[in-house]
Amino acid sequence: MSERFKKGRIIFLCSLSMMVFTVLSFLSLQQLREANVIREMDENLEKMHGLSLEIFKTDADFFGYDLNYSVFYNTGRSDYLIKHDTLLHEMRAILKNPATHQTEIDNQIEVLINRYDSLFNVIVSMIKARGYFDYGLEGSMRSVALQIEKGHYINAVDYLTLRRYEKNFLLRSDKIYQNKFDSLMKRLEVGASKPASDLLMRYSDSFHEFAKLSDEIGLETQTNLKGKLDKITHQLISEINLRDTRQDEIIFNTYRKGLTLLVIGIIGSTILSFILIMIIARRL
Repeated sequence: MSERFKKGRIIFLCSLSMMVFTVLSFLSLQQLREANVIREMDENLEKMHGLSLEIFKTDADFFGYDLNYSVFYNTGRSDYLIKHDTLLHEMRAILKNPATHQTEIDNQIEVLINRYDSLFNVIVSMIKARGYFDYGLEGSMRSVALQIEKGHYINAVDYLTLRRYEKNFLLRSDKIYQNKFDSLMKRLEVGASKPASDLLMRYSDSFHEFAKLSDEIGLETQTNLKGKLDKITHQLISEINLRDTRQDEIIFNTYRKGLTLLVIGIIGSTILSFILIMIIARRL
């Protein structure tokens, strides 16, 4: 009976040792597998962060370069706009990645991306309507101004002063130049002939429509629509960075938990194996 009991104890310890090691190893592998899934999402977040910065730089280059050339206003095409669409397509592809959804991250990033793209397209359309040189509202102002100059409807000094106020407003979007323009225009309209009055009114209307559109865009002052676009830019970067930091913490904690379970399993199995060896050695 005693011999059978000792054999049973040996078998029990062997089985317990294997079971402890197996269970803890399985739990450890589960933790490590979960950490790998989260790490994939973390890599996607880092890719989105890089793509978002590239999009913002591309759009800034569009505002800084293409708006000063007539090609965009004539064709509506721009290499920067094409790159903008390509980068956004890559970001949306990452958001559709199954690993993104497995981490249960909400759709705030996607909402901000869509909001940014929508507002950016509105601004681009308004900029094209505002025009440049011979295109859009600026083209209308230029055309009427040239008619006034060729017809000699006002003296050269007043004409050049009007154009200077117009150009200064185009460069700075400062209301002071708009007020000066209006004051001079009112003085010129007094006693002007019918053809001159009509042209001056058309010139003034085009200028005010241009000024209104410029104010709504807010490109020179970084306010209104452009200000909203900048705000969304900061929100998007902040959301991505916040989630990236959170994923790094989760990955670290998950890996640590998995390795802890594995170490416990190894130590527990080692202790049980040592006890088992002692029992067997005693019998021998």
